[in-house]
Amino acid sequence: MWLINIESMKLEEFTPPHLPVYAILSHTWEEEEITFQEFANRELAEKKACFQKIKKTCKLAATRSISYVWVDTCCIDKSSSAELSEAINSMFDWYKQSQVCFAYLSDLDVESPTLWRDKDTRLVCRWFRRGWTLQELLAPSRLEFYDSAWNFRGLKTDWLVMKELLSITGIRSTEVFLNSNAIREIAVGERMSWASKRQTKRLEDIAYCLLGIFQVNMPMLYGEGMRAFQRLQEEIMKTSTDMSLFCWRAKRGESTYRGLLARHPSEFALYYGTSLKSRKSISWSSAGVDKEFSVTNKGIRIEAELLKIRYEQREITALRCTLRPDDDVILVPIRHYRDNVYVREQPDLILSSDSVNIEQKMIYIAKDIDSQMSQSLAERLNLTLAFTVSPLPAHFKLVPIRGWPTEHWRHDTECFQLTTDRMSTYITFYQLSRDGEEVGSFLAICQRNTSAAQSLRYALISMHEVEDVFESLEGTLEERTVALSMMEKFIIAGKQAVVLDDGSSLLISKYSLDEVERPNTLYISLASKDDLSLSKRAYNMHAKGADKGISTPEGGLRADNLLQDSASEVIPLYKNNVIIGRNLNPAGYK
Repeated sequence: MWLINIESMKLEEFTPPHLPVYAILSHTWEEEEITFQEFANRELAEKKACFQKIKKTCKLAATRSISYVWVDTCCIDKSSSAELSEAINSMFDWYKQSQVCFAYLSDLDVESPTLWRDKDTRLVCRWFRRGWTLQELLAPSRLEFYDSAWNFRGLKTDWLVMKELLSITGIRSTEVFLNSNAIREIAVGERMSWASKRQTKRLEDIAYCLLGIFQVNMPMLYGEGMRAFQRLQEEIMKTSTDMSLFCWRAKRGESTYRGLLARHPSEFALYYGTSLKSRKSISWSSAGVDKEFSVTNKGIRIEAELLKIRYEQREITALRCTLRPDDDVILVPIRHYRDNVYVREQPDLILSSDSVNIEQKMIYIAKDIDSQMSQSLAERLNLTLAFTVSPLPAHFKLVPIRGWPTEHWRHDTECFQLTTDRMSTYITFYQLSRDGEEVGSFLAICQRNTSAAQSLRYALISMHEVEDVFESLEGTLEERTVALSMMEKFIIAGKQAVVLDDGSSLLISKYSLDEVERPNTLYISLASKDDLSLSKRAYNMHAKGADKGISTPEGGLRADNLLQDSASEVIPLYKNNVIIGRNLNPAGYK
């Protein structure tokens, strides 16, 4: 650490913690600041206008019998990346350890009765808008304000000054002005909000200037841009379980999807209002415990509490975040992306809720998403799979009762919201009635493989063949795995029709009645035993499936032994498997 000897006006080097008593200057940079190299040339340094700031700082220190001062412009050798990195990582402590800090507000008029440049128009001094001066305000135990003529304007711990600081800075705790150790008790999101209206000349510095506020360290990598702010958040997560880090809002309409991490402190500007709105009377027993989360190459791994809520006439998934210390609860909307990876949805939105109906689940949430990926996700995540019921003969009615996976089933539109998983399975339960009397219940099954040339394959079976399948699908992982394997076997067996008592057939096809194939759409039709055109169309469909390696049951779709053939092919493979539910096996199988 380099300090200026006020007697010799030369720099002397010291190694912490062995430091003399020193004063420190806090200011905003202007034209003709004096660098480390220039300060060594006293004659050159004195010709620059900003030398007067250094000279005045030394005079103030002398009045307090302090022999050394530190000024950031000339006490850091910025030509050395190692020294610059050390200084930035140590700066909060250097300000904290100073005997006194002189805050020079170069644009504060001597006529102003307050620390505001213009209180009526809420115009603040540059010092209150800069990123670096936030830690310079909070770290020192004694901070003295001076106006443009170096007139003393008060201590930060004076009651009247603190009232002004609360209004000017947006900081709502007087404790942090009285004792910098109180900062660690403030929620991460609230601390971020302190910097939300501050600016730095270099993009990276908006992250580097906050290291001391969050008591973290990291190397300086100028040129990385806003990746620095992401790294800051990753460092915070290594030592904190504070979920207020995720309580930020993007600008409305900026993007549909984002990662879990903010891109700039400005996105925390509304933190306090959000926290205040979420302060509902909830049971302390439902507040939950601190969640573990960490950064991985797959995203942020988190022991999440998820819940389903209705918002703007649709169901959304939300990450439940508990904000300490008051156990406020906020909900961050997220969207399933693939596997167990999620992204943040509607990043301008944060909801409040006192719901306790939560699902515990280990998930990953992307750290960040660029605009191109957000647009791509918007296109891919809004794809749907439709089971369309073709016009039925008079007196017949086919009604969808439920779908699985339930989180992707849209009952109002009778379709599934497709995921971006490479392979996925979708099942719809239908009831068929004639003149109001139930004829039977059926399952329409679809497997989707985004890597396959023909991405959809499907089956239609009677519910009598697989009772309690939904109970099994929503059961344990083992039960669900066996159930899905059973569904796949029906698909492989070519079960695309069910023969009804009157000889007619309920069929599933990727072709509509007019032989049109539409993306991600399957058609369910009812054909009488004399409807040869529809039966032929369905049979040709099976022939195409056979060309792809999917076997067709012997005898075709209309054969009476269809159920027997498929059962004999499918069921023996499950003799040694765990039985799912009370009775998942086809009727009659022992």
